[in-house]
Parts: sequence; C-alpha cells; structure tokens
Amino acid sequence: RKNKVTMFRKPEKWFASYMDWVWPGYAGKGVSIKRVLPFQSQISFSTGIDEDVSAAIEILQHDYLWWGITDHWVTTVCLFHCELGGEPRESELRNTRDHKIARQEDLIPWDEISTTVPRPEVVVPDIPAYVNEHYKSDVLLYDELLVIFKERSEMCGCDFEY
Repeated sequence: RKNKVTMFRKPEKWFASYMDWVWPGYAGKGVSIKRVLPFQSQISFSTGIDEDVSAAIEILQHDYLWWGITDHWVTTVCLFHCELGGEPRESELRNTRDHKIARQEDLIPWDEISTTVPRPEVVVPDIPAYVNEHYKSDVLLYDELLVIFKERSEMCGCDFEY
C-alpha cells in the first residue's frame, strides 16, 4: 500500500547542510564530527537500500505515494498539488529557512560553539569529492530521480526551474 512521501536533495547540498546542522551539537560536547562520518545516506534513509539504485527506484515507485526534490521547490509544490490534489498556498512557496532573514543577534558565532573541535570545512574540505566517494549511490539515485522528476513536471505542466 502506498502511504509514504519523501523529499530528496542534491547530495552535495544535503551533505553540506547536514554537516552544518550537526556540527554544533557534537562540537558543543567536544566530539569531532569525524567520529560519525559517513552519515546515513539519503538512499538508505528513504528506501532501506544501501547501493542498488534500481531497487531503490522500484521501492519509490511501488511503496511511495509521492516524492519531490527540495532543490526544485516551486516545481515540487506544483507536482504535489497536481498529483495529490488541493490548491497551492502562498505559504508553501515562502522560504522559511533563509539564513539571510535570521536576525544576526540570534546567530551564535562558530568560535563560541567550540574553539577546539574542527569545523566541518576542515574535516571535509572538498565536499563534492567526499560525496562522490562516500555517497555514490545517492549521486546516481539523484541523477535518475531528476530525469523522472522532469518527466512528471512536464506531464503536470509544471515549470522546471534550474
């Protein structure tokens, strides 16, 4: 029975964002993020499959009611409503995670979190190379899903923004 939905993100962006998100928690405890690398992959998290991209796509097609791609948010919202119904709301297109909007006085400077635990860009200085080495299946899955996503957007008449 199809009863799941999920979202995917370009692997390099997902990894960089996740590093920035978890680093303060580990650094605040004096623990290097190196100890938890590599993280669980997107493909594994969503499908339970570690490396078989074809099997993961089959799971998405048979077990998932719907999936989108956060890197193409406007198209994702359009697809959601085309495929599942309902009318889009203005709030669905509002960027609620724009760091430029955050009040500067609410942001904690990196050096106040930790001066002894290496920052993410020190631990992984070349994110694209790291992702291509450690998350090959995520990269392949994303590329395959992007093709399917574009086809779905064309069928629904949703503009595909690059």
